[in-house]
Formats: sequence, C-alpha cells, structure tokens
Amino acid sequence: MNRLFAEFLGTFFWCTVALASRDMLAAACVLVVMTWSLGYLAAGNFNPAVTVALWLRGKMGKTEMLRCFAAQFSGALAGFAAFRLLGGAPISATGLPEPLVRSLADATASAPMGMAPFIFGEFLFTFLLASTVLHVTTA
Repeated sequence: MNRLFAEFLGTFFWCTVALASRDMLAAACVLVVMTWSLGYLAAGNFNPAVTVALWLRGKMGKTEMLRCFAAQFSGALAGFAAFRLLGGAPISATGLPEPLVRSLADATASAPMGMAPFIFGEFLFTFLLASTVLHVTTA
C-alpha cells in the first residue's frame, strides 16, 4: 500500500466516524486503530497539524508534506461524502452538520467564556496528538 493512500484512508475513516458519531471517544478509537494498522506506512499523521510537526522536526520534506496535505484533504472530503451517504445530518450554511452547529451554539451560549474552552481543547488535544506521534515515530 502506498504511503499517501494510507494517509487518505486513515483520514477518511477518522473523519467519517467523527462526523457520524459526534463522539470524541469514538473518533479517538478510530485514530488509534488507523495509526496501529497504517502507522508503518503513514507514520500515523492523518492530521495536517501532525504533518506540520513532522516537517518542522525534519522528518519529511516540503514536497512530501504538501502531498500528505492533499491526501488528508481528499480523505476528509471523502469521509464527509461517506457521512452524507450514510444518512448524515443536513448541512448548515457554515458547512457543518446542523445538529453540531446547534450543539456548539447552545454550548457557547451557556458557557461563560464563549468559544475559548473549545479553542483551548482543540489546541490541547492537537498538541497531545502531535506530541505522541513525534515521540513514537522519531524517538
């Protein structure tokens, strides 16, 4: 199997499950499974932030990084298409599933700090993911 196809496939399944389940644990489990099953080929990137981290660490060149981005973007689009084919929720004007937009809006309205906790959580767990991949693949 080709490394870029592995990136595509890992990102595809990750995005499909994340959108279809709207469950962070399910998405994390799929990421673990895809990393274990395809990590020998793709180093378990499946995320542009991890790809940038590997590039900054000198573990991949600029051309390889851009190819990984293309594979990840294509995998994410295919995952979104699969989500819709599986009967996924209607899409809002923002491009996100309507129930997700409503739940984010409700959570933001009830959260005293607005979007800050969500942005912090995204930063924190992206850091954890990138750190894990870097330590496992480049140590």
